[in-house]
Order: sequence, then C-alpha cells, then structure tokens
Amino acid sequence: MEKLIGRNQSYAREINFELVIDLLRKEPRSATQLSDILKLSNATMSSIIKDLLEIGMIDIDSSGSVKGCGRKQVFYTINEKYGLILVVNIANRKADIYLTNVKEESLAFATMPVDKLNDDVVQKIILKANELLFNCENKAPLKNIIISLTGLINEDNNEKHFVQKAFEKQFHGVPTYVTNDGNLYTYGELAKGAFSSEKNGIFLLIDYGIGGSFVMNHELFKGDHGFSGEMGCLPCEGDGRFDYLEDCVSLRVLLHKAEDMLGLKDLTMEKLFELYKGNKEVHDMVLASAARVGKTLKSLINVLDISNVVINGRIINFGEDYLEVLRKETERSFKKSNIMFSELKEKGLVIGGASIGVDYILKKALEK
Repeated sequence: MEKLIGRNQSYAREINFELVIDLLRKEPRSATQLSDILKLSNATMSSIIKDLLEIGMIDIDSSGSVKGCGRKQVFYTINEKYGLILVVNIANRKADIYLTNVKEESLAFATMPVDKLNDDVVQKIILKANELLFNCENKAPLKNIIISLTGLINEDNNEKHFVQKAFEKQFHGVPTYVTNDGNLYTYGELAKGAFSSEKNGIFLLIDYGIGGSFVMNHELFKGDHGFSGEMGCLPCEGDGRFDYLEDCVSLRVLLHKAEDMLGLKDLTMEKLFELYKGNKEVHDMVLASAARVGKTLKSLINVLDISNVVINGRIINFGEDYLEVLRKETERSFKKSNIMFSELKEKGLVIGGASIGVDYILKKALEK
C-alpha cells in the first residue's frame, strides 16, 4: 500500500508539473495565479516552482505590484535559454529550416531548393542547419530536431527514414522526430490555430501535392498504421472521370493545365497566381478545381460529422473567390460546416514543430 501511495503521489506531482508548464507556455504567471487556476495550495506551488527553477526549465520573467497594494509579485515564464529546437520541412521542392527556442519563438530561418532528395542534398541541408546554430545569439544546447516530409510517414515506425539517420549521425545524441508535413501543420493548428479551441476538425493542405489530417477529441488521429490523413488519395470527379484528388486539384496539376491551355513552358507558381487574377481561362479553371475540392469535403463532412475544416498551403493565394466556391459546394452537405483558410499560413509548420519539440523536451526533463 505504501508503494502504491508513493507512485500515486509521484504521478500526481508529474501531472502538476506539466499543468504548470502548459500555463507558462501561454503567458507569464505568478505563483498565486498558478495556484488559483490549478486549485493547489501555496505550499505545493512553491515546491513546484522551486523544482522547475532548479531544473532550469523556467525563469523569473518580471516583477510588478499587485493591484491595490504595494507588495511585489514575481512572475515566471519558460526559460528561453533552456534549449533550442531545429525544425526542418522538406516539401514543395525546397527545404525550409527554422531554429526556435523552447518558448516557441522563431530565432532564425533559411531555405534552399530541393529538386531531388538524396544523400548529397541532405548533407547540404545539415550544413545550412549548422550555420543557423553557429550564428544564433542564443547559445542554448540543441534539444530536439523535428523533420517533416511529404508522403507516407509513420511516426511510430521503428524503421528510420534516411533523412532522420543522417541528422542523427551529425547531431549525435539529439533526439530526432520525423512526421508528415500535413501532421506538422496540424500540430500548429492545435497549438495556436483554429483547432486550439475545437475538439474535432479536418485539415487540408493543398500545395504542389495534397495532404491533410483529422483531429479527433483535440488530438491528431493517426489511424491503425500511422498513415491517416492522406487526402490526396481521396476520389475526385475531374474532367468527366474519377481520379485521385491530388491528380485533379493540386497546384502541380493546375500549373500543367495552365501551361497546356496557354501554350507556355516552365510556368512558375508565382506566374500562375498572376494569371489567375488577369486571365479568365485560368481563373475559371482554378475555380472549377475549387468546386471539386468542395464536393470531396462535402462527402467527408457527411460521413465523419466533422464540420470544422481548415485549409493551408499556397492554394491560399487564390483568395476568397476560391474559398467561396468551395464553401458553396459544402453547403449542400447534411451538416453545417465551417470552412476557412488557416490564419497561421506557413507559420503553422514552425509552430507545430516547436510545439511538439517542446512537448518532448519538457516530458524528458520531468522524467529526470
């Protein structure tokens, strides 16, 4: 019985530590505020604060007077010098490399083209990541590496991706986590975006390719084999026949259609967005693709009874006209739906990476 009580007390203390950290990740707070929110005694909170300060996970943020009296009250925050997180997204023919601190603040950024992902290209990405670390003013240790890739990525698979192996070899001892790019954007929406206040949702990433995910009970749903959310594999009615969604409405397809339509070669995404605004044929072709996306989403909404849909990716550049056509199709579903473009845009990815990186770091720290 004594051992059982000890385990229960230890577990409760660990949970309290996590709750305090979660609150401080949102904003600085005083011990009194934390005690009031979590319904813990001042003595218990003082002990938790003391331990977190000793670990180095939190720091004193500022001091101010309590309203109505002259007594000073100390505010605590996550210690930005506790560690760094490297977030690497390899998608859409480029590699975006971000460096953040554990307060989830972006410190540095670099990007480079990636035509074909191979060992040589990965070494160049690693070299660029090392440059960011070397030039960063915050000399805290690198605590975690988050890598996102397109396609079928099983986060729980023991068989490591060759990109992960290369980073682990270079940054020996630094835990490296690999996920799908759509999942990483979704983690961003869960942390600070549209899903932060919603229990269920559908995330759709439309760019050079198509990805996505499902959020259920405020958690990313991975499926039985870790591959849930491959929206590009959904059936889509396009050009009089059924095809995969990615082969009907992705930016890659729209780009090639515009080239064929206008007799052009090597059209860039930037030029496609310009043509959408000034060329009626391209404009109508893009909006027709929006209707196809809407029909597919309508089916998902009806089957899953999930009405909150967030769309991200460079498809956002087509603006409200695209979204309005898409919404008209989903309005024909049996359930009322809320379709929106992500307010986080590309920031969603680095926010997602920093969020799961911090989750992992803090969990490991609390286990010690």
